[in-house]
Amino acid sequence: MTNTTGNNPREDTLKLTPSTAATFLFNLYNQLIFSQVSNYGCVEISGIYKQGRGPEYGNGDYYDQLEDESDKGRTLTLVVGKKLRLSLQEGRLYNLRGILEARKSRQSLGMDVLCRISEIIGEQSGRLSPEKITELENKGKLLAARNCRGTRDLRSIIQNAIYEKRTVKGLFFYGTTAIVREDVQDSIEEIKKMCDFNFEERFFSMDSEKGLVQAFKRVDKTFDFVAVIRGGGIGIELFDSYNIAKAFVESPIPVLCAIGHKADTPFAEQVADMAFSTPTELGTKLLRIVESIVQKRDVEVERLRAIAQNRLEKEKKEISERAEKLEQKLEQATKDKQNQEIKAKELETQVKNLQQRFEEERKISSRLEAKLRKTMSIKAAGALLLTGILFGVFFGKLIFQLL
Repeated sequence: MTNTTGNNPREDTLKLTPSTAATFLFNLYNQLIFSQVSNYGCVEISGIYKQGRGPEYGNGDYYDQLEDESDKGRTLTLVVGKKLRLSLQEGRLYNLRGILEARKSRQSLGMDVLCRISEIIGEQSGRLSPEKITELENKGKLLAARNCRGTRDLRSIIQNAIYEKRTVKGLFFYGTTAIVREDVQDSIEEIKKMCDFNFEERFFSMDSEKGLVQAFKRVDKTFDFVAVIRGGGIGIELFDSYNIAKAFVESPIPVLCAIGHKADTPFAEQVADMAFSTPTELGTKLLRIVESIVQKRDVEVERLRAIAQNRLEKEKKEISERAEKLEQKLEQATKDKQNQEIKAKELETQVKNLQQRFEEERKISSRLEAKLRKTMSIKAAGALLLTGILFGVFFGKLIFQLL
Protein backbone atom coordinates (compact mmCIF):
# COMPACT_ATOMS: atom_id res chain seq x y z
CA MET A 1 0.00 0.00 0.00
CA THR A 2 1.12 3.61 -0.64
CA ASN A 3 0.84 6.55 1.73
CA THR A 4 -0.77 9.51 -0.07
CA THR A 5 -1.32 11.74 2.98
CA GLY A 6 2.27 12.46 3.94
CA ASN A 7 5.82 12.53 2.81
CA ASN A 8 7.01 9.64 4.98
CA PRO A 9 5.89 6.12 4.05
CA ARG A 10 4.10 4.00 6.63
CA GLU A 11 5.89 1.07 8.18
CA ASP A 12 3.44 -1.42 6.57
CA THR A 13 3.96 -0.12 3.00
CA LEU A 14 4.53 -2.89 0.42
CA LYS A 15 6.90 -2.38 -2.47
CA LEU A 16 5.38 -4.06 -5.53
CA THR A 17 5.73 -4.25 -9.29
CA PRO A 18 2.84 -4.76 -11.73
CA SER A 19 3.61 -8.48 -11.81
CA THR A 20 4.01 -8.97 -8.06
CA ALA A 21 0.94 -6.81 -7.39
CA ALA A 22 -1.23 -9.19 -9.40
CA THR A 23 0.28 -12.21 -7.64
CA PHE A 24 -0.18 -10.59 -4.23
CA LEU A 25 -3.86 -9.84 -4.82
CA PHE A 26 -4.43 -13.30 -6.27
CA ASN A 27 -2.91 -14.99 -3.22
CA LEU A 28 -5.10 -12.94 -0.89
CA TYR A 29 -8.18 -13.80 -2.93
CA ASN A 30 -7.24 -17.48 -3.11
CA GLN A 31 -6.71 -17.64 0.66
CA LEU A 32 -10.13 -16.08 1.18
CA ILE A 33 -11.81 -18.62 -1.11
CA PHE A 34 -9.93 -21.51 0.45
CA SER A 35 -10.93 -20.42 3.95
CA GLN A 36 -14.58 -20.32 2.89
CA VAL A 37 -14.51 -23.63 1.02
CA SER A 38 -12.70 -25.36 3.88
CA ASN A 39 -15.71 -24.69 6.07
CA TYR A 40 -17.68 -27.05 3.88
CA GLY A 41 -14.95 -29.58 3.12
CA CYS A 42 -15.98 -31.32 -0.08
CA VAL A 43 -18.56 -30.12 -2.58
CA GLU A 44 -20.91 -32.11 -4.78
CA ILE A 45 -21.06 -31.09 -8.40
CA SER A 46 -22.96 -32.47 -11.39
CA GLY A 47 -22.58 -32.09 -15.10
CA ILE A 48 -21.71 -33.75 -18.41
CA TYR A 49 -18.24 -35.29 -18.39
CA LYS A 50 -15.85 -34.45 -21.24
CA GLN A 51 -12.47 -36.10 -21.45
CA GLY A 52 -9.32 -34.00 -21.84
CA ARG A 53 -6.05 -34.71 -23.63
CA GLY A 54 -4.11 -36.59 -20.97
CA PRO A 55 -1.84 -36.16 -17.96
CA GLU A 56 -0.25 -32.78 -17.50
CA TYR A 57 3.11 -31.77 -15.97
CA GLY A 58 3.95 -35.42 -15.27
CA ASN A 59 1.98 -35.53 -11.97
CA GLY A 60 -0.33 -38.31 -13.17
CA ASP A 61 -3.51 -36.22 -12.87
CA TYR A 62 -5.83 -35.71 -15.81
CA TYR A 63 -7.40 -32.37 -16.63
CA ASP A 64 -10.91 -32.95 -17.97
CA GLN A 65 -14.07 -30.85 -18.28
CA LEU A 66 -17.51 -30.92 -16.67
CA GLU A 67 -20.15 -29.12 -18.73
CA ASP A 68 -23.15 -27.51 -17.09
CA GLU A 69 -26.26 -29.38 -18.17
CA SER A 70 -28.52 -26.33 -18.11
CA ASP A 71 -26.06 -23.57 -19.08
CA LYS A 72 -24.91 -24.39 -22.61
CA GLY A 73 -21.17 -24.16 -23.07
CA ARG A 74 -20.29 -23.41 -19.44
CA THR A 75 -17.59 -25.80 -18.21
CA LEU A 76 -15.45 -26.43 -15.14
CA THR A 77 -11.99 -27.98 -15.22
CA LEU A 78 -11.77 -31.27 -13.32
CA VAL A 79 -8.60 -32.70 -11.83
CA VAL A 80 -9.11 -36.47 -11.97
CA GLY A 81 -6.81 -39.27 -10.84
CA LYS A 82 -6.02 -42.15 -13.17
CA LYS A 83 -8.07 -44.75 -11.29
CA LEU A 84 -11.21 -42.59 -11.06
CA ARG A 85 -10.89 -41.60 -14.72
CA LEU A 86 -11.25 -45.19 -15.86
CA SER A 87 -14.82 -45.17 -14.46
CA LEU A 88 -15.90 -42.02 -16.29
CA GLN A 89 -17.35 -42.09 -19.81
CA GLU A 90 -17.51 -39.30 -22.36
CA GLY A 91 -20.84 -37.47 -22.57
CA ARG A 92 -22.39 -39.04 -19.48
CA LEU A 93 -24.08 -37.01 -16.74
CA TYR A 94 -22.40 -37.53 -13.32
CA ASN A 95 -22.70 -36.45 -9.71
CA LEU A 96 -19.16 -35.98 -8.40
CA ARG A 97 -17.59 -35.09 -5.06
CA GLY A 98 -14.42 -33.03 -4.78
CA ILE A 99 -12.61 -29.96 -3.53
CA LEU A 100 -12.64 -26.60 -5.30
CA GLU A 101 -9.27 -25.04 -6.04
CA ALA A 102 -8.16 -21.78 -7.62
CA ARG A 103 -4.97 -21.00 -9.47
CA LYS A 104 -3.58 -18.01 -11.27
CA SER A 105 -4.22 -18.10 -15.00
CA ARG A 106 -1.10 -18.55 -17.11
CA GLN A 107 -2.53 -16.46 -19.93
CA SER A 108 -3.84 -13.44 -18.05
CA LEU A 109 -4.14 -11.80 -14.63
CA GLY A 110 -7.34 -13.75 -14.03
CA MET A 111 -8.00 -16.92 -12.06
CA ASP A 112 -8.83 -20.48 -13.10
CA VAL A 113 -11.22 -22.49 -10.93
CA LEU A 114 -10.78 -26.27 -10.74
CA CYS A 115 -12.44 -29.10 -8.88
CA ARG A 116 -10.21 -31.94 -7.67
CA ILE A 117 -12.47 -35.01 -7.81
CA SER A 118 -12.26 -37.47 -4.94
CA GLU A 119 -15.36 -39.63 -5.56
CA ILE A 120 -17.95 -40.54 -8.20
CA ILE A 121 -21.27 -40.33 -6.39
CA GLY A 122 -23.28 -41.70 -9.29
CA GLU A 123 -24.41 -41.36 -12.86
CA GLN A 124 -27.63 -39.68 -13.92
CA SER A 125 -29.44 -41.08 -16.93
CA GLY A 126 -32.13 -39.73 -19.20
CA ARG A 127 -31.75 -36.14 -18.12
CA LEU A 128 -30.40 -34.57 -21.30
CA SER A 129 -32.66 -31.86 -22.61
CA PRO A 130 -34.10 -32.08 -26.14
CA GLU A 131 -31.97 -29.05 -27.06
CA LYS A 132 -28.83 -30.81 -25.81
CA ILE A 133 -29.70 -33.95 -27.74
CA THR A 134 -30.26 -31.92 -30.93
CA GLU A 135 -26.95 -30.11 -30.39
CA LEU A 136 -25.08 -33.39 -29.96
CA GLU A 137 -26.72 -34.80 -33.08
CA ASN A 138 -25.76 -31.72 -35.11
CA LYS A 139 -22.20 -31.91 -33.83
CA GLY A 140 -22.06 -35.57 -34.80
CA LYS A 141 -23.21 -34.76 -38.34
CA LEU A 142 -20.74 -31.88 -38.58
CA LEU A 143 -17.88 -34.09 -37.41
CA ALA A 144 -18.86 -36.77 -39.94
CA ALA A 145 -18.92 -34.17 -42.73
CA ARG A 146 -15.50 -32.92 -41.63
CA ASN A 147 -14.07 -36.45 -41.63
CA CYS A 148 -15.62 -37.14 -45.05
CA ARG A 149 -13.96 -34.01 -46.48
CA GLY A 150 -10.64 -34.93 -44.95
CA THR A 151 -7.84 -32.81 -43.53
CA ARG A 152 -6.44 -30.08 -45.73
CA ASP A 153 -2.69 -30.60 -45.84
CA LEU A 154 -1.07 -27.39 -44.60
CA ARG A 155 2.42 -28.74 -45.23
CA SER A 156 1.70 -29.32 -48.93
CA ILE A 157 0.17 -25.85 -49.27
CA ILE A 158 3.21 -24.14 -47.72
CA GLN A 159 5.61 -26.38 -49.66
CA ASN A 160 3.98 -25.54 -52.99
CA ALA A 161 4.20 -21.83 -52.21
CA ILE A 162 7.88 -22.03 -51.23
CA TYR A 163 8.82 -24.22 -54.21
CA GLU A 164 6.96 -21.91 -56.59
CA LYS A 165 8.60 -18.87 -54.95
CA ARG A 166 5.24 -17.44 -53.91
CA THR A 167 4.51 -15.58 -50.70
CA VAL A 168 3.16 -17.75 -47.88
CA LYS A 169 0.22 -15.80 -46.46
CA GLY A 170 -1.23 -16.50 -43.02
CA LEU A 171 -4.20 -14.97 -41.23
CA PHE A 172 -4.07 -14.89 -37.41
CA PHE A 173 -7.14 -14.33 -35.21
CA TYR A 174 -6.39 -13.09 -31.68
CA GLY A 175 -8.51 -11.96 -28.79
CA THR A 176 -8.77 -8.27 -28.09
CA THR A 177 -6.08 -8.32 -25.39
CA ALA A 178 -3.83 -10.61 -27.46
CA ILE A 179 -1.85 -11.73 -24.42
CA VAL A 180 -0.81 -14.94 -26.22
CA ARG A 181 0.45 -13.09 -29.30
CA GLU A 182 4.00 -13.10 -27.97
CA ASP A 183 3.86 -16.93 -27.75
CA VAL A 184 3.65 -17.04 -31.56
CA GLN A 185 5.65 -14.00 -32.68
CA ASP A 186 9.12 -15.42 -32.06
CA SER A 187 8.40 -18.38 -34.33
CA ILE A 188 6.90 -16.11 -37.01
CA GLU A 189 10.03 -13.94 -37.02
CA GLU A 190 12.17 -17.04 -37.54
CA ILE A 191 9.90 -18.19 -40.37
CA LYS A 192 10.26 -14.82 -42.11
CA LYS A 193 14.03 -15.32 -42.17
CA MET A 194 13.66 -18.58 -44.10
CA CYS A 195 11.00 -17.79 -46.69
CA ASP A 196 8.75 -15.07 -48.06
CA PHE A 197 6.14 -15.11 -45.29
CA ASN A 198 3.45 -12.46 -44.96
CA PHE A 199 0.76 -12.46 -42.30
CA GLU A 200 -2.21 -10.40 -41.23
CA GLU A 201 -3.47 -10.13 -37.66
CA ARG A 202 -7.10 -9.46 -36.76
CA PHE A 203 -8.21 -8.73 -33.21
CA PHE A 204 -11.71 -9.09 -31.81
CA SER A 205 -13.51 -10.39 -28.77
CA MET A 206 -13.05 -14.13 -28.36
CA ASP A 207 -16.07 -14.15 -26.02
CA SER A 208 -18.54 -13.51 -28.83
CA GLU A 209 -19.78 -16.41 -30.93
CA LYS A 210 -21.33 -14.03 -33.45
CA GLY A 211 -18.12 -12.01 -33.80
CA LEU A 212 -15.99 -15.08 -34.50
CA VAL A 213 -18.49 -16.52 -36.99
CA GLN A 214 -18.64 -13.18 -38.82
CA ALA A 215 -14.84 -13.04 -38.88
CA PHE A 216 -14.74 -16.40 -40.66
CA LYS A 217 -17.23 -15.17 -43.23
CA ARG A 218 -14.68 -12.52 -44.22
CA VAL A 219 -11.93 -15.11 -44.77
CA ASP A 220 -11.00 -15.62 -48.44
CA LYS A 221 -8.60 -17.72 -50.51
CA THR A 222 -5.98 -15.00 -50.76
CA PHE A 223 -4.57 -16.55 -47.57
CA ASP A 224 -3.01 -19.98 -47.28
CA PHE A 225 -4.37 -20.66 -43.79
CA VAL A 226 -6.15 -19.07 -40.83
CA ALA A 227 -5.05 -19.61 -37.23
CA VAL A 228 -7.39 -19.07 -34.27
CA ILE A 229 -5.34 -18.37 -31.16
CA ARG A 230 -6.66 -17.89 -27.64
CA GLY A 231 -5.38 -18.50 -24.15
CA GLY A 232 -7.22 -20.47 -21.50
CA GLY A 233 -9.45 -19.34 -18.69
CA ILE A 234 -13.02 -18.16 -18.51
CA GLY A 235 -14.92 -18.23 -21.82
CA ILE A 236 -13.05 -21.16 -23.34
CA GLU A 237 -16.35 -23.06 -23.47
CA LEU A 238 -17.37 -20.75 -26.34
CA PHE A 239 -15.38 -23.00 -28.67
CA ASP A 240 -17.74 -25.88 -27.93
CA SER A 241 -20.29 -23.93 -29.96
CA TYR A 242 -21.75 -25.73 -32.97
CA ASN A 243 -21.81 -22.51 -34.99
CA ILE A 244 -18.12 -21.82 -34.45
CA ALA A 245 -17.23 -25.41 -35.33
CA LYS A 246 -19.40 -25.09 -38.45
CA ALA A 247 -17.49 -21.91 -39.41
CA PHE A 248 -14.24 -23.89 -39.07
CA VAL A 249 -15.51 -26.66 -41.35
CA GLU A 250 -16.88 -24.26 -43.98
CA SER A 251 -13.72 -22.14 -44.07
CA PRO A 252 -12.32 -21.92 -47.64
CA ILE A 253 -8.77 -22.35 -46.31
CA PRO A 254 -7.22 -24.67 -43.69
CA VAL A 255 -7.97 -23.79 -40.07
CA LEU A 256 -5.31 -23.98 -37.37
CA CYS A 257 -6.59 -24.00 -33.81
CA ALA A 258 -4.63 -23.22 -30.65
CA ILE A 259 -7.10 -22.65 -27.84
CA GLY A 260 -6.57 -22.70 -24.10
CA HIS A 261 -4.31 -25.08 -22.21
CA LYS A 262 -3.43 -28.72 -22.72
CA ALA A 263 -6.40 -29.69 -20.55
CA ASP A 264 -8.88 -27.81 -22.75
CA THR A 265 -10.51 -29.85 -25.52
CA PRO A 266 -13.28 -27.76 -27.10
CA PHE A 267 -15.29 -29.26 -29.96
CA ALA A 268 -13.86 -26.74 -32.43
CA GLU A 269 -10.46 -28.42 -32.12
CA GLN A 270 -11.92 -31.71 -33.35
CA VAL A 271 -13.04 -30.19 -36.65
CA ALA A 272 -10.00 -27.96 -37.26
CA ASP A 273 -7.48 -29.05 -39.88
CA MET A 274 -4.70 -28.84 -37.30
CA ALA A 275 -5.10 -28.48 -33.53
CA PHE A 276 -2.40 -27.49 -31.05
CA SER A 277 -2.49 -27.78 -27.30
CA THR A 278 -1.20 -24.23 -26.78
CA PRO A 279 -0.43 -21.12 -28.86
CA THR A 280 3.28 -21.71 -28.22
CA GLU A 281 3.01 -25.19 -29.74
CA LEU A 282 1.30 -23.74 -32.82
CA GLY A 283 4.19 -21.33 -33.42
CA THR A 284 6.80 -24.02 -32.76
CA LYS A 285 5.25 -26.63 -35.05
CA LEU A 286 4.59 -24.09 -37.80
CA LEU A 287 8.26 -23.14 -37.61
CA ARG A 288 9.30 -26.81 -37.78
CA ILE A 289 7.11 -27.37 -40.83
CA VAL A 290 8.73 -24.45 -42.67
CA GLU A 291 12.21 -25.51 -41.53
CA SER A 292 11.74 -29.05 -42.84
CA ILE A 293 10.34 -27.78 -46.17
CA VAL A 294 13.21 -25.32 -46.64
CA GLN A 295 15.77 -28.01 -45.74
CA LYS A 296 14.13 -30.43 -48.15
CA ARG A 297 14.08 -27.75 -50.86
CA ASP A 298 17.75 -26.95 -50.29
CA VAL A 299 18.67 -30.65 -50.48
CA GLU A 300 16.66 -31.07 -53.68
CA VAL A 301 18.15 -27.90 -55.18
CA GLU A 302 21.64 -29.15 -54.36
CA ARG A 303 20.80 -32.56 -55.82
CA LEU A 304 19.42 -31.00 -59.00
CA ARG A 305 22.43 -28.70 -59.17
CA ALA A 306 24.73 -31.73 -58.93
CA ILE A 307 22.72 -33.57 -61.60
CA ALA A 308 22.82 -30.50 -63.86
CA GLN A 309 26.55 -30.09 -63.27
CA ASN A 310 27.20 -33.75 -64.07
CA ARG A 311 25.05 -33.52 -67.17
CA LEU A 312 26.81 -30.32 -68.21
CA GLU A 313 30.23 -31.93 -67.74
CA LYS A 314 29.09 -34.96 -69.72
CA GLU A 315 27.73 -32.81 -72.54
CA LYS A 316 30.92 -30.69 -72.54
CA LYS A 317 32.95 -33.87 -72.82
CA GLU A 318 30.76 -35.18 -75.65
CA ILE A 319 30.95 -31.83 -77.46
CA SER A 320 34.73 -31.76 -76.98
CA GLU A 321 35.04 -35.28 -78.38
CA ARG A 322 32.81 -34.41 -81.33
CA ALA A 323 34.80 -31.23 -81.97
CA GLU A 324 38.02 -33.21 -81.87
CA LYS A 325 36.65 -35.75 -84.35
CA LEU A 326 35.43 -32.94 -86.60
CA GLU A 327 38.85 -31.30 -86.43
CA GLN A 328 40.44 -34.59 -87.36
CA LYS A 329 38.02 -34.99 -90.28
CA LEU A 330 38.66 -31.41 -91.33
CA GLU A 331 42.39 -31.95 -91.15
CA GLN A 332 42.06 -35.15 -93.19
CA ALA A 333 39.81 -33.39 -95.69
CA THR A 334 42.36 -30.60 -95.97
CA LYS A 335 45.09 -33.13 -96.60
CA ASP A 336 42.91 -34.94 -99.13
CA LYS A 337 42.19 -31.66 -100.84
CA GLN A 338 45.86 -30.81 -100.97
CA ASN A 339 46.64 -34.26 -102.39
CA GLN A 340 43.89 -33.84 -104.93
CA GLU A 341 45.25 -30.45 -105.91
CA ILE A 342 48.73 -31.97 -106.33
CA LYS A 343 47.30 -34.79 -108.42
CA ALA A 344 45.29 -32.29 -110.45
CA LYS A 345 48.43 -30.29 -111.16
CA GLU A 346 50.26 -33.46 -112.09
CA LEU A 347 47.43 -34.46 -114.41
CA GLU A 348 47.39 -30.95 -115.84
CA THR A 349 51.13 -31.18 -116.50
CA GLN A 350 50.69 -34.59 -118.09
CA VAL A 351 47.89 -33.26 -120.30
CA LYS A 352 50.05 -30.35 -121.40
CA ASN A 353 52.91 -32.73 -122.16
CA LEU A 354 50.58 -34.96 -124.12
CA GLN A 355 49.26 -31.95 -126.01
CA GLN A 356 52.81 -30.90 -126.87
CA ARG A 357 53.69 -34.41 -127.97
CA PHE A 358 50.47 -34.56 -129.97
CA GLU A 359 51.31 -31.29 -131.66
CA GLU A 360 54.80 -32.50 -132.42
CA GLU A 361 53.47 -35.79 -133.70
CA ARG A 362 50.94 -33.94 -135.85
CA LYS A 363 53.64 -31.81 -137.38
CA ILE A 364 55.78 -34.88 -138.09
CA SER A 365 52.75 -36.61 -139.52
CA SER A 366 52.04 -33.63 -141.79
CA ARG A 367 55.59 -33.63 -143.08
CA LEU A 368 55.48 -37.36 -143.69
CA GLU A 369 52.14 -37.01 -145.43
CA ALA A 370 53.52 -34.34 -147.69
CA LYS A 371 56.54 -36.50 -148.49
CA LEU A 372 54.26 -39.43 -149.09
CA ARG A 373 52.07 -37.47 -151.42
CA LYS A 374 55.09 -36.30 -153.30
CA THR A 375 56.47 -39.78 -153.50
CA MET A 376 53.13 -41.15 -154.59
CA SER A 377 52.87 -38.54 -157.36
CA ILE A 378 56.24 -39.57 -158.78
CA LYS A 379 55.42 -43.22 -158.59
CA ALA A 380 52.03 -42.67 -160.18
CA ALA A 381 53.62 -40.85 -163.14
CA GLY A 382 56.14 -43.64 -163.61
CA ALA A 383 53.48 -46.27 -163.42
CA LEU A 384 51.38 -44.37 -165.95
CA LEU A 385 54.33 -44.11 -168.27
CA LEU A 386 55.09 -47.73 -167.86
CA THR A 387 51.47 -48.60 -168.51
CA GLY A 388 51.44 -46.53 -171.65
CA ILE A 389 54.62 -48.25 -172.86
CA LEU A 390 53.14 -51.67 -172.14
CA PHE A 391 49.93 -50.77 -174.01
CA GLY A 392 51.93 -49.48 -176.90
CA VAL A 393 53.97 -52.66 -177.12
CA PHE A 394 50.82 -54.72 -176.85
CA PHE A 395 48.94 -52.88 -179.45
CA GLY A 396 51.98 -52.86 -181.67
CA LYS A 397 52.27 -56.65 -181.52
CA LEU A 398 48.60 -56.96 -182.20
CA ILE A 399 48.73 -54.77 -185.23
CA PHE A 400 51.80 -56.56 -186.43
CA GLN A 401 50.04 -59.89 -186.17
CA LEU A 402 47.02 -58.57 -187.97
CA LEU A 403 49.10 -57.39 -190.71
